[in-house]
Amino acid sequence: MIEVSVHRAIEIFKTLHHETDNHFLKVYRGSSNGTFKDWKLSELACLYMLMDGDPRDLDSLVHQQTTLIDQMLHHVMELHTKPLASSVAG
Repeated sequence: MIEVSVHRAIEIFKTLHHETDNHFLKVYRGSSNGTFKDWKLSELACLYMLMDGDPRDLDSLVHQQTTLIDQMLHHVMELHTKPLASSVAG
C-alpha cells in the first residue's frame, strides 16, 4: 500500500513540475525476515502523500494545495494570536 501512495505522490510532483530527487529516496532495510525496500521522504513529499490527489487532475491538485496552504496559515496565525497562559507559583 505504501508503494502505491509513494508512486502517486511522485506523479503529483511530476505533474506540478517539482524535482523528485531530493524528496524521495529508496532505502533498504534488513530484518530477520530478509531485506525490504522502504522510502525516506521529505516533509513536502509526506504532505503530498497525505493529500493523495489524482496526479492527472491539475485543477484538483492546485485546489488541494491552496486549501492546504490556507489551513497551515490559519493554524500559524492561531498560534501567534493566542495569549500565553501565565503560570503563577503557589
